[in-house]
Amino acid sequence: MVSHLKPHGALYNDAAKSETLAESVVSLCLETEIPELVGPPESKLEACAKRAGLHFVAEAFADRSYEADGSLTPRTTEGALITDNARQLKQVLNLIESRRVTARTGEMIRVSADTICLHGDTPGAARAAHLLKTSLLERGVTIEV
Repeated sequence: MVSHLKPHGALYNDAAKSETLAESVVSLCLETEIPELVGPPESKLEACAKRAGLHFVAEAFADRSYEADGSLTPRTTEGALITDNARQLKQVLNLIESRRVTARTGEMIRVSADTICLHGDTPGAARAAHLLKTSLLERGVTIEV
């Protein structure tokens, strides 16, 4: 049984902003009895999922930068991908401790997340995952898989 669904790429970003796409994704979950939907916090996807009675898991990213409106920086924009391990850890700690991140433009914005994603195709992802896990465990953060 599939326990959750997470749209990928453009669908993830577009369903966050489009009621129609969000409803389509939620309908898919309902039709296939997938009880949990993962997506951006405070998005159309979250609102539709909650209205439909699905469990919504708000997600943030260790390795992506954010815009001032809380959306992910487009990958075509310089600085969209965070590959520096220290910056990744700082972003994750900010998410955990204050539910905030520093937007690409410098301001602190609220990103209230239940789970953190680190993309497997980010350069150095395996090392980053190990460093993040070790650093978080050293700080007493519980990691659930």
